[in-house]
Amino acid sequence: MALNDLLKKISIPTIDCKGLYFKDIGNIFKNKKELNKKDLEKLKYENIDIVLKFNFRRKIIKRTIKFHNITGLQAVKKASIIRAKLKEELESKGTIQKNDFKSLNELFKNYMTFKERSLSKNTLYTNQKTYDKWIKNEIGHL
Repeated sequence: MALNDLLKKISIPTIDCKGLYFKDIGNIFKNKKELNKKDLEKLKYENIDIVLKFNFRRKIIKRTIKFHNITGLQAVKKASIIRAKLKEELESKGTIQKNDFKSLNELFKNYMTFKERSLSKNTLYTNQKTYDKWIKNEIGHL
């Protein structure tokens, strides 16, 4: 099955959904080509992949954003904001830069931000203290 077969256009009147597509890996919306607000409300706290499409200089650029532990509507709102930022970057610089981590400390900080909703406060605290004690000062600058 091709990627285009899995992509379902997102259409919500109150949100700028231009270039937003839901990646329907589990064939949840098998017979639909376009998803509305009611369809997205069915996606609650699941892994959600949204594909952003950009037309730039006669090329189609695609970026996939993965969301975890949020509702479908929240994911679409965040994806819309991310798409606007990436589009602005694409128009001003001509490319979309990837996240470059300068050090292990930055990577760990992003990891903790990403995991804060899915892990318990106890686990987050333990991970942070273990990292601070054994890794941060020794190899965190690498």
